[in-house]
Amino acid sequence: MTTRNHMLPSLRALLSVCLLCMTVSTARADEVAGTVRDESGNPIEGADFNVYDAETGVKLAPSDNTDAAGKYRLIVDPGKRYDFLCQPGINSGFAPRIVRAVLVTGPVTLDYVLPPSAQARGRVTDTRNPDTGTNGVFPCDLDFDRVDDGSRQPALGDLTSPFGTFVSYLEGGAYNVTATPADTALAPGRVFGWTLPTTDILPMPLLPAAFVAGTIRDSNGQPVAGATLKFDDTVAGRRLPSTRATSNAAGFIRMGVTPGVYRVTVEPASGTPYAATRVADVDLTASRFMDFTVAVGAIVSG
Repeated sequence: MTTRNHMLPSLRALLSVCLLCMTVSTARADEVAGTVRDESGNPIEGADFNVYDAETGVKLAPSDNTDAAGKYRLIVDPGKRYDFLCQPGINSGFAPRIVRAVLVTGPVTLDYVLPPSAQARGRVTDTRNPDTGTNGVFPCDLDFDRVDDGSRQPALGDLTSPFGTFVSYLEGGAYNVTATPADTALAPGRVFGWTLPTTDILPMPLLPAAFVAGTIRDSNGQPVAGATLKFDDTVAGRRLPSTRATSNAAGFIRMGVTPGVYRVTVEPASGTPYAATRVADVDLTASRFMDFTVAVGAIVSG
């Protein structure tokens, strides 16, 4: 009896290890695979694949490079949505392409046809500094949104150099180009309707930001966390970029934008019971404090 009692803990530990091994071995993963070709049907070798969580934008571990036949293979967890980014070599002559929000519930075949790339060149400058030799903005992110459908396109070379210059490669077309500096004292800038290919160098001078700071509450007076602000100019009705921020647990938010007069949209986080609201003719020619109230609404899905 004594011997059996001493053996019981060891048996339990062994059984736990066996059960853990069985659990790990039965975990399922799915394959996303396909072929990358050019517009003439020729395979593209050496294209790099990266995987992102479609909801959070976080880069995940799976990656691969296409072989001589243009084939790639990725292993991902099932039951989730992913963004799959295909990036050819910077000197390949082809533009990168991304396929967004792919739901993986089993093996997926995802083929790519990469168009020729166009070169975009420009320089981002700090208007606070009159010296053209030292007023380049670095680091500064570049984003390219298609004019026709508003979709953000991937680009090879989407960061300025230490001199504020950039050379980016992406698919030809008409774009709204956004420059977002790491220096939050500068307002992000946007150029509308820039068409590629072109030999022109795009100038992007950035102004000091005007800040709006305040608290976002619901109609019951409770703070609203996770909300953000969007800014549309009152002249052309176009959306201007702003520094990136969401309201904290106390509902406080502070965001910067190019000085001007705006229609401000308060956007609560998705999935919350709050309705978005707009405030017209908000004067942000200089920084100001301003509180916002959002109504408790109903969630509509479909």
